[in-house]
Amino acid sequence: MADIKYRWFNLDICIAKSDSYEDVVKDKDYLIENEIGLVVSVFNHKFSMIQKCDADVLLRHYMFCVENWPQLSDWELKMLLSLVLYETDYGRKVAFWFGDDEAEDAFFKAAGRPHEYAYVTPPDYINVCGACKQGKCITEYVCYTAGLEEAKQIFENVSIKSLARAKNMSPEVLVKDPVNYQGDPPDYFQYVPFTWGNCFFGDRTVLEKILGRVIYEEDLRNFFSPTVKFYFRYDDIAELNDAVLDGYHPVKVSGSVSLSNLLVACVIPQEHKDGLRGYLSRDIKDRLVYADRSTCSTIWDWAETAYIAFVEFLDK
Repeated sequence: MADIKYRWFNLDICIAKSDSYEDVVKDKDYLIENEIGLVVSVFNHKFSMIQKCDADVLLRHYMFCVENWPQLSDWELKMLLSLVLYETDYGRKVAFWFGDDEAEDAFFKAAGRPHEYAYVTPPDYINVCGACKQGKCITEYVCYTAGLEEAKQIFENVSIKSLARAKNMSPEVLVKDPVNYQGDPPDYFQYVPFTWGNCFFGDRTVLEKILGRVIYEEDLRNFFSPTVKFYFRYDDIAELNDAVLDGYHPVKVSGSVSLSNLLVACVIPQEHKDGLRGYLSRDIKDRLVYADRSTCSTIWDWAETAYIAFVEFLDK
């Protein structure tokens, strides 16, 4: 077993000292014994992502990608501070691993004066993920992505509901769904989560629901199915009373989000136009955009096509 030293910052937060974050993630006996629910590796990752550490226990690993490694931006520090508040509010302990002393020092300094980060807003662009066609996250807008059947429910209700509300199921039951490969805890299912406007990750989540299993990169090409994408202004969502910053999503909202007064535009695959016609509310018909997916062969292609259609709608 690797030599790992744990230093507890308080009753809920500890710092793991080890040469590798993989060693910390594998140290399940200690993590479970000390009721740690999340390991956060702050490092020069290729992207940020939360995934389940073990199929049998609710232990997650958050790969937190730093844009200008090892210097943490004010927004990144706010995200980490928000993560601590969110996780501990739900009774989960957090273990941090830092790949550099400079990043660790910056976090602890920020933790000592959290009020200074209360009004920090995201930069216009976040350059931590090259998966999207633009090579960066564009933060003016956020997006909720739905498959065809979920989109029908959303249009009927003229609102997006959390998964627990939409399915009328207990969050504790949803946690056990095999599709929950990220190991989302019960509270996650009580919120409507958003990605940045140009991000493809929502399309990936929809594909997981369709296939009913963990998906791999080849699945993103072989089982491509165009989604319905709902776009909102980040500021409009972040200012809602029920909006929460959990340190992972750009923003999420407890319960539901109304389309009538918040939706900027919805991009629908042209092929679904007839199938959705009977579900559309008069309130939002002037904000619907139909896009041709004939040139798209992957979810990355569709995310880009939909985003371009959305931007062109804004420019009209």
